[in-house]
Amino acid sequence: MTKYRDSSEQQSAPDAKVLNDIKRVGWHTLGVSPTMGEDGPNWAFSIGLYQTFGHPEVIVLGLPVGTRQQLVNVIGTHVKEGKRYIADNNYAAAPSARRAKSPLLRIFPLPDLHRLL
Repeated sequence: MTKYRDSSEQQSAPDAKVLNDIKRVGWHTLGVSPTMGEDGPNWAFSIGLYQTFGHPEVIVLGLPVGTRQQLVNVIGTHVKEGKRYIADNNYAAAPSARRAKSPLLRIFPLPDLHRLL
């Protein structure tokens, strides 16, 4: 797993926030949106789940800004509590989703990119 950078190294404020969140909570969530006036996907992803818990990072696509980042954090909390999300399985987006017509999470396998870094 990746080693934390030495805190004495010079870091930008955003980098310091990411590293602090990973040390404090176990992951950081980042949302990405196209520049105003441009088309493109909206997505959010985790940084640190693999480093902290040995769990693959999470990417959420196609939901509103707050929802996608909140979902990454909910999944991060589940992982911190010991849950593992397995590729090719469906998961309810919320406990009540099993009873209502609510979105499901679908886990897709991605190449082990961390091995390439």
